[in-house]
Amino acid sequence: MIKQRKMKKLNLSRRAAKLLTGWIFHPLCKSYMWVVYHTSKKTEIEFSKLREMTARGENVLGAMWHQDALISPLCHKGRDSDAMVSYSSVGNIATEFLRECDITAMREAMPGGGEESLDEITGYMNTHGGMLCGITVDGLRGPARKVHSGIMLIAKATGAPIYPVRSWAKRRLLAPTWDRIMIPLPFNHLVFVLGEPMHVPLNAGSTMLEILRSELERRLNGLVEYSAEFFQNETMKMGPVFPKYESNVC
Repeated sequence: MIKQRKMKKLNLSRRAAKLLTGWIFHPLCKSYMWVVYHTSKKTEIEFSKLREMTARGENVLGAMWHQDALISPLCHKGRDSDAMVSYSSVGNIATEFLRECDITAMREAMPGGGEESLDEITGYMNTHGGMLCGITVDGLRGPARKVHSGIMLIAKATGAPIYPVRSWAKRRLLAPTWDRIMIPLPFNHLVFVLGEPMHVPLNAGSTMLEILRSELERRLNGLVEYSAEFFQNETMKMGPVFPKYESNVC
């Protein structure tokens, strides 16, 4: 009986903590990121391609690391786009933050995602046009900077190209979390970089999907290196994002 009472109190405390987190964290995060956005210089590299495609009614998948999740919505502020958000209390907070950036959150159908979530996303994309769908490809729990296969299956089912995306800040803090999520500081310089696209053939089998998954991982990590170099030498020319790929993967 005593143990049951303790468990009941613990559950009530956890629920209260979740509610307080939603009530307090969201407005604080919104206010803080508003300050960051309006006090920082912003550089976009190659992002006009995405906007041209969606303006023509084409659908696009944006692949990014979970580390960029806090800052990446800022490059779409004021422009309609979509993002995949986990079924969790953190996902609830993220949904509200994304809404402030004019981004529609597509929630996972159930905890852990799985085939139902993928089917929901592909079904939505196949019945709507002009969508930019952003996905953190190392998932909700990692491992960090390791691409999960879900985005490959979505690209195969929808025909949408995958664009690697990197969002980074010159002055930043890294949280002590599995993804080392980046917290940009105010009065900053933010850079948003778009990599070269990848296409997943409709007839791609498991071997080809694994090759493409590995290639996307390589390209995203290449953008990580590029973003670091960008702030080491801000006078670098705004040319191609990286040297031409040697891989034959499209």
